[in-house]
Amino acid sequence: MTDVNQHSDGKWTVRHDAERSIEPSVAIVEAVAAMTDTEPSLLPPLAHTVDGDALNAILGDAGSSVALSFAYAGVDVCVEATGEILVRAVSDGS
Repeated sequence: MTDVNQHSDGKWTVRHDAERSIEPSVAIVEAVAAMTDTEPSLLPPLAHTVDGDALNAILGDAGSSVALSFAYAGVDVCVEATGEILVRAVSDGS
């Protein structure tokens, strides 16, 4: 994971470097762990929320312009094929 930025509005942006050997699903867990100040191994398995293999396949397509959003471990996650991962506290609808 590279380029971790915390914004004043409570959002965290993480730029995942697709050139690294780390898969997008792992980068998402690391980003959520950083934002929640939790060890990655203490987070619930990502597979309980999304299919990690499918996520890696979709986001691993260099020509893809897809973006996916989902709730995981008490935060909202938006990840783009460009490598950007946005993590923020789950909104309460207001």
